[in-house]
Amino acid sequence: MVRRCLLLLVWVWTLLGLGGCQLPEPTGAGVQTLIQGEVLLAGATYPQDAPAPAAAWQAMSLPDVWDTRRPDYQGYAWYRLRFVSPDRLSGPQLVYLPYASMNARVSVNGQDLGVQGRMQEPVTRHFYTPLIFHLPPALLKPAGQTNELQVLLMGYRQYRSGLGAIHVGDAQVLQASWSQRHFWQNTGTLITSVIVLSMGVYGAVLWVRSPRNTMFAWFTVGALVWGVRNLNFVLVQSPWSTTWDNRMWNQWSLVGAVIFVGLFALFTLEYSRWVLRKGPLPRWQLALPLAYVGLSLLLLAVPGDTADIRRLFKPIGVGSLALTLWSQWHLLSAAVRARSASVGSVAVAGLVYIALMISDLQLANDHKTLGGLFLRQYAAVPLFLSITLVWTQRYWEALQQSERLSRNLQEQVDIQRAQLEKNFEQLVASERAQVLSQERERLVSDLHDGLGLHLLTALRMARADGMGRMAL
Repeated sequence: MVRRCLLLLVWVWTLLGLGGCQLPEPTGAGVQTLIQGEVLLAGATYPQDAPAPAAAWQAMSLPDVWDTRRPDYQGYAWYRLRFVSPDRLSGPQLVYLPYASMNARVSVNGQDLGVQGRMQEPVTRHFYTPLIFHLPPALLKPAGQTNELQVLLMGYRQYRSGLGAIHVGDAQVLQASWSQRHFWQNTGTLITSVIVLSMGVYGAVLWVRSPRNTMFAWFTVGALVWGVRNLNFVLVQSPWSTTWDNRMWNQWSLVGAVIFVGLFALFTLEYSRWVLRKGPLPRWQLALPLAYVGLSLLLLAVPGDTADIRRLFKPIGVGSLALTLWSQWHLLSAAVRARSASVGSVAVAGLVYIALMISDLQLANDHKTLGGLFLRQYAAVPLFLSITLVWTQRYWEALQQSERLSRNLQEQVDIQRAQLEKNFEQLVASERAQVLSQERERLVSDLHDGLGLHLLTALRMARADGMGRMAL
């Protein structure tokens, strides 16, 4: 079983290409993909107007990864690209930006198509949200002529900022591509958050029913932390935008991931012992995950900007991976010893979780590509679900056993009651017979005493009568 699980881990990792998962780009006769253009850095102040004609544009190609090309830059950048009007419009037109971090404002031929959210602090967080803009056909030049598309991008240094390839063309094709990416990046992540939070509530119910079992406590708090932390991929505006900027939001998102790793390691260790029906955790196994969480939180209290936080990704990620591998090894060992299909499914889900965790760590530390998908939030769902199913199965078996014991006890009670009723009837019959015997003896005694007295009296009378006749 161990060999099969390890082969599954290698297979999943290979399937991901050892570096994250990429969605296919939109293709079709009515779609133009723009990758060649020019860039102009605009500084840290939000530019209200478009660049002057004599601005010093520089040639570039998309994707433009800031972490590689300008790792120390933070602020605004203009992008200028050109595309040709099609000979015939097949329908409504769109401009599709699969990746634009942190946010973008788009214009075509000098006319703004709009902006989704804020371009100034607190900047709307579209680092993981694809953007799409409607392109009115009236803005396009006649067929065969060149149009100019400009994008104003706001980004942070060392925050995976940059601009991916831009797609212009048929609305039906681009809308389908946007919907696919939006589902896997945003909607699907939101669904997983709701599922994980629901499982956290389930764990809380078990915890209330068994407050001394700390396994339920680690699971509950871990699930709640993970469900809230994953909202980092969904919320485009910080819920505390008046006091939190994107740097702090990113920092506390990493804090949530660190806390979850520690809590989940504690849960996995206790769960493994629970499966094997062992006692509580040794103190050193309890202290190790807590020490990792405490040290990581101390490190996260130091950074001053996004670049400082990004530098911590690698050491914290290595610690997270090591702790997760260690705790999952205990889970795998417990599955082998338990020889249970349900417990084995938890171990397999744990291996898939590790593979996707490695993929996410690689993606977070990638300085060369843009647009990859984070997948660990999806791996947590089958892992948590398999765990809750094992719990449900154990409790269902316990409930069935309790019902069987209850039925057996009722049968024993019915048998004992029937026996007691039989014994009682026998006792009543015995007492009745005893009473009749005593009454019979009394009657015989009374009869004997009364008859004897009468006979004695009669005998005396007879004798007296005989003597009287003799005297005569």
